[in-house]
Amino acid sequence: MILLCPIKSSSLPSLSALYDRDAINAGDNTHIDFGVNGTAVPLNMIVRPKNTIGQEWLNKWGGPVTGTESEVLWYVRLNYSASNMTGVEFSDSLSDRNGGDLPASVTYIANSFHLYRADFDGTGNFSNLQEVTIPNGALSIAADGHSYHLNLSGVDFSQGQRYLLQYRTTFIPGMALHNYGVLTNAGGAPRSEIGFTYYSPSNSGGAIGNLVGRIRIIKVDADNATTQLPGATFKVTSVANPADSWTLTTGTDGTATSERLTTGSYTIEELTAPDGYVRDATVYTVNVDNQSGTIKIIENKKNVHADIPVQKVWSGAEGGPVTIHLLANGVDTGKTLTLSSDNNWQDSFTGLEAYAADGSEITYTISEDEVAGYTSQITGDATQGFVVTNTQVPPTPEKPAKTRKKSNLPYTGDASSVAGVLFGSLAALGSAVALKRRK
Repeated sequence: MILLCPIKSSSLPSLSALYDRDAINAGDNTHIDFGVNGTAVPLNMIVRPKNTIGQEWLNKWGGPVTGTESEVLWYVRLNYSASNMTGVEFSDSLSDRNGGDLPASVTYIANSFHLYRADFDGTGNFSNLQEVTIPNGALSIAADGHSYHLNLSGVDFSQGQRYLLQYRTTFIPGMALHNYGVLTNAGGAPRSEIGFTYYSPSNSGGAIGNLVGRIRIIKVDADNATTQLPGATFKVTSVANPADSWTLTTGTDGTATSERLTTGSYTIEELTAPDGYVRDATVYTVNVDNQSGTIKIIENKKNVHADIPVQKVWSGAEGGPVTIHLLANGVDTGKTLTLSSDNNWQDSFTGLEAYAADGSEITYTISEDEVAGYTSQITGDATQGFVVTNTQVPPTPEKPAKTRKKSNLPYTGDASSVAGVLFGSLAALGSAVALKRRK
């Protein structure tokens, strides 16, 4: 038996399977054992004929690859209704059905694409496959490997030809890998789109994988997604019942996986970042069900600021050593540089963080201890570096002595003039006395 879809999460589970008509006929009874939460449940089924297909231009489904659970074989049925089409194009993309993220390891396998002319019966089974060469340059896979575009305008659909497209993708057992396709054409048939979700199959037809019903967090470097980071802690909380929460820490492989959870929505909040990285403050919401697991990739930026160079320039006579302080958001960090002729008046602040604990970017500035006899001017920034220019202040010149004007009047300190005045006064007084006596 080939499992087409797993047991669905609903009050009335359903199971769909195909049987070999050479072994079982329509109307026969058959017995299946399947598991529910680890418990075997027997089921008796009546085999019914498969429904016939009506009008259809596009359909797709996925199946296991023999010998590995790490790949999926995808089938795309094109132009079942045998319309005469021109300018046919097909686009396809991968996603996580539960709203999680696709790891970089889940991609289309470039050399696995094959196109066949095919015959289909009334139920869609194919036969008489004849491979058709895909035109050079017709297939374009996105850089991240999560989508592709196939230009089939060079393939003949003009006489109602029908085709089967096959390709493979990588896969992580336990995830719900959704594949969505869109078929367009310049004329002959309507635009068509279809999606299919693939789950891990087991030999007994049940869903397996250590991701089923769980959340797996992958912590990566924001600049290089292949670098997975240990030591990040997260809080996972049930949206329906916030009292239910779990703390997870990424291991040496950069991943952390929850225990099996009940179906519902959960939030993921990063509590602490790996050493040397900035905490992601975003709170994410993902969904979990009992058919598959959810993968969430969370990036961290390195918490490293480039070195900040500082240069001293003298305008005027060169002074002695000076002290430069580093400020973060206006607050002195306690880090200093001493610039002198010994280091050619330049040095750098190193080992700096780029972001604060709340994830905000740190703004760095500098200040200089006062240098007597010089003014200080700081130019530049933390990206280009700072230049501190000290300009010598010229000394204040001495005031010249005042020039005294000549005067008949004596001035303080001139003894000869005082004596002359006294002598003149006495002489005049003597003359006046003599004149009086003559009378």
